[in-house]
Amino acid sequence: MRAESSGELAVESSEFSADRRPEAAFDAHRCWPPTTDYRRLTKPGEQTDDLAPAGSEFPRNVSVVTLAWNEGVNIRRALQSVSGANDRVVVDSGSTDATAAIAVEEGARVFKHGFVTSSGQRQWALENVPFANKWVFVLDADEWVPRSLAAEVAALVERGDFAAAAARTRIVYEGRWIPRSTLYPSWTVRLLNRDRVRYENRSVNAHPEADGPILQMSSDVVHEDLKSLSLRVRKLERYARLEAVETQRWAGSPLQAVRQAKTLRRRIKVIHSLLPLRATAKAVVLLARGGAFEGRAGWHFVEESWHQERLTARYVRELRAQTRGDSTVAE
Repeated sequence: MRAESSGELAVESSEFSADRRPEAAFDAHRCWPPTTDYRRLTKPGEQTDDLAPAGSEFPRNVSVVTLAWNEGVNIRRALQSVSGANDRVVVDSGSTDATAAIAVEEGARVFKHGFVTSSGQRQWALENVPFANKWVFVLDADEWVPRSLAAEVAALVERGDFAAAAARTRIVYEGRWIPRSTLYPSWTVRLLNRDRVRYENRSVNAHPEADGPILQMSSDVVHEDLKSLSLRVRKLERYARLEAVETQRWAGSPLQAVRQAKTLRRRIKVIHSLLPLRATAKAVVLLARGGAFEGRAGWHFVEESWHQERLTARYVRELRAQTRGDSTVAE
């Protein structure tokens, strides 16, 4: 059954809804102004202009799908970076802020669907949203497409002899690109033929399964979350719970999980989850590979990564205690 577009949306204002809780000031605060000096994002040999948002240069004949939940502070920039597309779709999970209204203002079609997992949400979109084009670009609400990537997408679509294409993610954190702290490069499928790709059923970090070749693009997507520290921490805490659920699924057979892992990074995650002091081990690795030299942004990112890993380990112990029927969980 096809989904129906949401139509008109009644929203009081383009800002976040009023919230009189004492801690609401943290949620409304932007952690950092959006990047406008693209020289700070370049690698050797790159042109600064190529890192600017693509905007109208994004290929018209490629649909864009964006998952969103309370992304009012980010969604406009994401959609504007692909404004050249003739079909931009936002799948909203019940936002209580201005996310949906902003998406409509930017000319996107908004569909409502209850959230379970990111992979499930994307698969629902592929099966139910009437996309205008065969090719679909997957863009998160806290990301944007630079001009270099848009040009590459246009060339690949013209070629067309593949099922999907992956791009690296260039994470900008507190106004700075921090490749060492964020384990750059990591690859994610971005461009896909909607008839030849299906997302696996996984709680977090799911990979699509393609009926045909998956190419690797030379240009990157830029990830830049402008939400407050308060909201970012809540997000990573949710990811910690999801990682714990996945870890618990193969708790009795880690060797099998390593063999079945679809990517090298996932194999490393399985092995890493077996280590004592996993949070500290990850923090040491991130700092040693150069995160210690990426300034305050690098240190803050490593600190948050440590917090997420620590929570994941504790959630795993809690799930195992529930399985055993223990009434208490050891610290």
